[in-house]
Formats: sequence, C-alpha cells, structure tokens
Amino acid sequence: MVRKMILEFPWETLDPRSLGGKSSSEKADSSLGSSDSVGKNDLIHLRLLNRPSAQHLYEGYFTHFEYNVGFLDPVLYTFDYTRQRSSFLFTVLMSISARVFRPDLAPVLRNHAETLLGKVLLSCDAEIENIWAIVCMYYWKELGDKRGYTLIGFAMRLAAASDWHGGRRNAYTGFDETTNRINAKLREVEARKLRDQDRAWLYLGSLDRTLSFFTDRPIASIIIAPDLGCRGWLRTSNPWTYPFGDARAMAGQELTDIAKPVHDYICSTRTPRSRSDDTSDLSNAIHKLNDDLIAWSAYWAPIFASHETSVKILESQIYMYGNQIRTYFNSILLHRVLESTGNCVTSEKATDAIRACYTTALNVLREAINFGKMEVLYYLWDTAHLMIAYAAMVLLKLLKQAPYCPGVSVQEAYSILQEAADVHSSAARSLSAESDQTVESVYTVPATTTVEAQARLLKSILFRIKADTIPPSLRPAHHSSAASSGEAFDNLLPLLSYQGTSSSFPQLQLQPESSGEAVTTGCNSNVDNEWNEAQQMAELTNEMDLSLDSSFIENWFTQAGLLPWDEPGIFKEPR
Repeated sequence: MVRKMILEFPWETLDPRSLGGKSSSEKADSSLGSSDSVGKNDLIHLRLLNRPSAQHLYEGYFTHFEYNVGFLDPVLYTFDYTRQRSSFLFTVLMSISARVFRPDLAPVLRNHAETLLGKVLLSCDAEIENIWAIVCMYYWKELGDKRGYTLIGFAMRLAAASDWHGGRRNAYTGFDETTNRINAKLREVEARKLRDQDRAWLYLGSLDRTLSFFTDRPIASIIIAPDLGCRGWLRTSNPWTYPFGDARAMAGQELTDIAKPVHDYICSTRTPRSRSDDTSDLSNAIHKLNDDLIAWSAYWAPIFASHETSVKILESQIYMYGNQIRTYFNSILLHRVLESTGNCVTSEKATDAIRACYTTALNVLREAINFGKMEVLYYLWDTAHLMIAYAAMVLLKLLKQAPYCPGVSVQEAYSILQEAADVHSSAARSLSAESDQTVESVYTVPATTTVEAQARLLKSILFRIKADTIPPSLRPAHHSSAASSGEAFDNLLPLLSYQGTSSSFPQLQLQPESSGEAVTTGCNSNVDNEWNEAQQMAELTNEMDLSLDSSFIENWFTQAGLLPWDEPGIFKEPR
C-alpha cells in the first residue's frame, strides 16, 4: 500500500539537493537578478561581506541546511534574486551558514539580521521573503533566544494580513486545472511565488502548533484552504513546484492535525490536582493518537527515503517527530494517572503509560544518534533540540520513579543516552573549535551554542543516572565503569526493592551516601588495569563538575515545565 501511494507523487524530483524544477526558471529569473537594484542594507553593499564569500555561504545554506527543512524553492531563491528581493532574508541565510563555515563572521551577520528584523517589525512589512526570514531565524535561533513563539506568531499575522489563506487565494493561485487554463500564460517565476506562499502558510501553521504543544501556550486560529490542507495539493498538474519542500510542509501539517484533537481535549479537561480516576477517555484518545502517528510515520518515512540520493536524516526526522509527539502526550496521560493514584507507579494504567513514554522517548534519542555529528551541526538548532532534551529528561524521571516497570531497562536507557551524548559532544567540539575539556565540563565555561548545551544536558542526565542508580560503592570492584556497564546493572538488580505499600514512591534500598563520599569511594576502588591515571582523573573531574551545582539540570526541567528530576510526578502545573 505504501509503495502504491508513493507512485502517485512526482518523486523523481524529490531530491532536496537538486534544483527541484525546470531550468527554464533560471531564464525567467534572470531579469530579476540584477545586483544594481539591491537595497541600502545589502551585506555586500555595506562591505560586511565580499561577493565570493557571500556566494560560498549562500551555496552552503542550500547544500547543507535547506535540504533538512524544505523551506525555500532553490529554483526561485537564486543568489541574485534573493539579494535583490530582500536584504533581510539574504542576511539571515548568510548568518545561518556562517555558523559552520565562517564562525568569525557569524556574530556580525547575526547582528545585522537582528537590525533588519527590527525594521520589519516596526514597518509590518508582509513580503513573503520577510516571512521566510523570520521562520529561518526561529528555526536556527541562538542559545537563550526565547522569542520563537512570539516571532512565529508575528509572522503568521503578517501572512494573514496578506490574505494567503482567504477567499482570494483560489482566484489567483492557478494550481487547479480551471485556473490554469485561465492563467495559461502565467510566468514560471510568478507560479513559483504563489506556490511559495502556500508552502509558507502550511509551515507557519505546523510550526505554531508544534510550539504551542510543547510550550503549553494557545494555538493561533488559522484557516487552511481545503485544497491546500490535503495530499491532493501535492499532485498538482503545475510543473513549477518544489516537491521536496511541499512534501515536508504537508507532512508537518498532517502531523499537527493528528495531534491537535488530543491537545484540545487535554486543554478542555485540565483541572487542578485531584484524585479522580477518570482517565479512560484520555487513555482512549492517546491510544488512537499512537496508532495514527505510527501510520503517519509509515507513510511519510519511505517517501523521504525513496530517492537514491536522499540522506538518511530525512527519514530519521519523520520517525523522531512522530515519536516526540507520542512521548509528550503519553507523558501527559502518565501525569494524570499518577495524579489520580497518588503517584502509584504499579497500577496497570501507570505501567502502560510508563512503557509508552519509555519506548517513544528512547526512539527519539535513537533517531538523534542516526543523524550523526555532521547533520547535528546543520539541523539540530532549536526544535529538534527541544525534542531530544525533553525525551532525555522524561527518561531520567522514569528511571528514577519506576526502574522496575516491565519493559523499562536502566542499562538500555543509559547506553542510548551515552551514544546521544557522544554525538552531540563531538558536534559541539567541531562547532566551537575549542578543547575537549571545554565541552565535556559543564561549569568550566558557559555553553555558547545550542548543540553544546544539549551535550552538557545529556551528560548531566547520564551522571544523575549513574550516581543515583549505581553509586560507586555498589559498582563491582573488578570492573571499570567503562568496561562492562551491563554487568554492573545486572549485579545491581538484586539490590533494588520497593519501600512501603504498592502506592508509595519507589526508592532504592541503599546506604546513605553524600555525593562527595560517593565520588571518593569510586576513586579508591580497584579498577581495571587498562585504566590509567589520566583517564581516572578526567572522569573524576567531570563528575565533580556535574555534582557541584544542581541548578544546571534543574533549570532545564523547569523550562520544560517538568517537576525536578528527583521528585515524584511529571509536570509542575496541571496538564
């Protein structure tokens, strides 16, 4: 069935690294490509960048960044066209690419982009290029930039002011056969511009919904035209399209369409803490959500993996998105179940929700590992970072509260988290061009990039699992912590047992030990002969850094709306 569906689309042009359209557009675009008409804020005109460097960075964006997102039609958005149409978008693309290829120029370009953003906000200039520039700024925003929800909302209002979604749309888009006959002489550039508007509107809707889901904020009310919000939009008879970007936009729209009914139900039934056992309706809705998202992934993942030159990250993105939505909404179900039972993790409803959260969170991290170091640099800047961070934090809470739940494996989770941390640490070192110690140590130097902050969070979670679940005094004396973690977990299991009644919060039956004593004991134990003194000192230094101040990991949990990692329950506020 999947193969049959795939054949209905023009996937021979899906390759995101190709131009994705007819070469005739280059001729059509040439009249717009004159650099004589560039604005006064142009980077090259201001001598912030010379033309060869600008061309290098521009090509870098479309070669390494664009194929991860599918925003800009590369046939339409040529170097000269973009430069002539919008100094804002041109600068934003330069700043994104410069992060990897010209780090020395990145701050200057970013500052210029911020200046142009301010002018757009003041003037309410609703040109499509400004919309895309804001979307790109959000997608690859800087560490600590919390304007995403607001910026996307502003971009949506600009787009709405242009009436891309309203009644006039069907009169001018030219994508149905009737309108195609009326506008038979429509130039290719104009056709691509109109298609560009449709794609932008789809992306704005899905981005706003995704942000609203994960930040627990209101969803904007938008109208998607019937012909635009269905897969038939992809089967257009118009040859001047960007199939890869269109498919990405449609997949994102479908994903949020699937999740929105559950989100609406959760919002309508949200109450303060109570002990009501009535979670059946939500449980049924979540089960349907799980099934629908599995089907969604099964449909779209093969499509993005079907082209022989497609990169693996495209398929992994689909699986990660589906699993992240499932992780988030299953954690809400778990939250309500625990609220209704006084944090009893042994009830049937609780164990079902725990297993679902554990499995999907682990799958999110597996897909992050599949991205690899280089794709982490090009893609994982904001949304995916939030997904991976949330999945890792949920895993820590599950391992703390229910390490004995059937289907939950501390060993498996630790191993996957370790791989994910290694990938992000390697990417952070490549990006920052700093020493290993700067990246590995959480408190020596503040994180300067999102990927570095992500690596530090993952390592902090690993430390908490290691310190809380396997104290050094209980590690086998004849094994190093790097030699056989599996046996260490196996030897620990007989030492784990419940305290109190079945409804109590589970605790490990261990002798009290301070963090300092635990580290000291671990250092004085017999270790494998292959471990030299430098390796032991490096591990000790890292663990001391991670244990000195718990505020680092606590801040992450607070920002995600989660209770502290070592407290029972899931969310701080009602869900």
